[in-house]
Amino acid sequence: MKLTMGKVIGKLASTTVIGTSYLTQGIGKVSEHLIKDEEKKNAFKNKTNNIAMKIKNSSPNISEKVSHTIDKTIIKSGQITGGITKTLAIAFEASEENVQKAEKIGNIAGKAIVGGGVGVIAGSALISGFAAAGTAGAAATTSGLAALGGGAIAAGGAGMAGGLAVTSAITATSVAMSVNTEAEENKENKEDK
Repeated sequence: MKLTMGKVIGKLASTTVIGTSYLTQGIGKVSEHLIKDEEKKNAFKNKTNNIAMKIKNSSPNISEKVSHTIDKTIIKSGQITGGITKTLAIAFEASEENVQKAEKIGNIAGKAIVGGGVGVIAGSALISGFAAAGTAGAAATTSGLAALGGGAIAAGGAGMAGGLAVTSAITATSVAMSVNTEAEENKENKEDK
């Protein structure tokens, strides 16, 4: 399997679905201690287990759909941007060679913009996830970046600068993977034939 931005996000979606399945099963287990009536307890436990299995069984489908949708969106964004830059190059009466270059550059730029957006969203989610409890706004951003950086400089970590480096690396990786998405999809399709 080739690695594309869609496949990475698809796997994350699948992992989230499986986690939700386990959480649902956990709710059933907790209910055993809260519900006194044995019949109601068993009915609730069975219902939560059935729901958990349905959720877990949907995981491969969700992963595939998310992966396919994101990769196709990235490729289409590149094609649209490439088409626009090609049209502009033609309108400005550029040579055929420059028209082709404009289309290629537009294609790459379109994919990079989408990948950068995904990277920024992922980095922001990590900052929020690592923010100290009870913080909001600038304080949450500061504590989240410091946590991503391995802790405060005074405590031996890389501080906010380290967290910023982590989020920048995520964004750069997202851009690189997005730009390469169409090439990876084409390779995989050739290998499947």
